[in-house]
Amino acid sequence: MFAFAASRISLTTLGILQYISPLLQFLVGLLLFGEQLPWQRWAGFSLVWVAVVMFSAEGVIRVVLRTR
Repeated sequence: MFAFAASRISLTTLGILQYISPLLQFLVGLLLFGEQLPWQRWAGFSLVWVAVVMFSAEGVIRVVLRTR
């Protein structure tokens, strides 16, 4: 089923969607189970999400400029 769905969307979209599962696992551990994270993990987590936001913003900007 994954291969069927993955073949019908762009690889960029698929790559962004791949971040949803780890994010949900992170939130469950943090919010539901009260897991403590050292600052090193917070720093790594922050760097990854800054990169994802930058990548997504660039894609949105590209689409907006293309439609003009």
